[in-house]
Order: sequence, then C-alpha cells, then structure tokens
Amino acid sequence: MLEQLRSELPRGALELATVPGLSLKKIQQLQDALAISSVAELKLACEKGQVRTVKGFGPKTEQKLLDAVAQAKKPRNEINIHKALRLAAEAVDYLRLATGAKDVEIAGALRRWRETTPEITIVAAASSAASVLDHFAGFPMLIRILERTDYSLVAILNTGIKVSFD
Repeated sequence: MLEQLRSELPRGALELATVPGLSLKKIQQLQDALAISSVAELKLACEKGQVRTVKGFGPKTEQKLLDAVAQAKKPRNEINIHKALRLAAEAVDYLRLATGAKDVEIAGALRRWRETTPEITIVAAASSAASVLDHFAGFPMLIRILERTDYSLVAILNTGIKVSFD
C-alpha cells in the first residue's frame, strides 16, 4: 500500500512541497516538463530560466520560486499539538499543587489549537508569585532555566521544548 501511494506522487514531491508557492499540481508540471525532483534541481532550473518555459509558470513565478529557494530554511523546533498538550497538562497539574496557585491555564499557540507549537505557555493567578515560581523551578521535567524575573520563568524541558510561565 505504501509503495502504491508513493507511486502516485511525483518524484521529490515531499522535498519540493517545502518550497512556498509550489502545489502538488505545479510540482507535477515541473516533473513532467523538466524532470525536476529536488530543490537543488529547481534552483538550477530557475537560474537557467527554464522554469518560465513551463506552461503556467512565467518570469515572476520563476523569480518567486528562486527567492523562496534562496532563503535559508531555519530548522523549526516545534512539536505537534498532541505532544504539547500532554506536556502542558503535566506542567499545569504540577503547578496546581503549588502553595498560592489559584488558577493555572494553558495559553499561547497551544490554547489557540495550532497544529504545532514552538513553545508551551502557561499562565497563573497566584497570591504569591515567588512561591509558585519556586515550585515550578522544581518541576522534574525542567532541565534548564533560561530566564527568571519576579513574575515569569522561561525554561527548557527534557524534551527540548521551551516553556514560558507567567
């Protein structure tokens, strides 16, 4: 079944799909016309002016693709929502045990149900911010504190994801 699904996609579709502006249909057109199956081949074809010769592509599209390929891709250190929710729930449960913690909630991208998130954000109301922050600093999954103020703490969990607590 996997082989059948792979055969239905143009060669290099997964790699080329990372280029902004390239749909599966456009990838197929480039594959059929120029046998492009990688980002490196796409860049070379754009530099040679070959992409503009493909039906549906013009000089502007070619330049946009070249610009998109030229931009350095920063690795995204994001986790999927299901993993982030599990980690956030553990942190929230831990924080609710803190003396003085009144209301602890998930916030940020995770609360807005983004598919992936670069960090977990948690907010809390507390009678004593210092005691709740001290309690959170002892969270077993926390491996490094990056920043701490009187009312917030930013740290890295053992999974590598950043957690912000305000």
